[in-house]
Amino acid sequence: MNTSGPIKYRKLKEGGYQLLADWWVDTGIIHCAARIEGFIELNDAGRLTVSAGYRWDGCSFIVIDRSGNMRAGLAHDALYQLLRASK
Repeated sequence: MNTSGPIKYRKLKEGGYQLLADWWVDTGIIHCAARIEGFIELNDAGRLTVSAGYRWDGCSFIVIDRSGNMRAGLAHDALYQLLRASK
């Protein structure tokens, strides 16, 4: 899976994380463009771009927040936010 590389983020005192630099991943989800202006974009080719400043809560359930899975948690939360916004 192609990405722009590691994510740069900070842990927030109130909980969760904040992205410090734009990040993208090629998801394979094609012809399904969606956008939340200023934060998240999924283009027709399947590239998910998350903008600096985006906040998410990290990994869910039994998965522990570790550097090796934070990108997956970020992509998961961004995609679900797009899904909820499209209803």
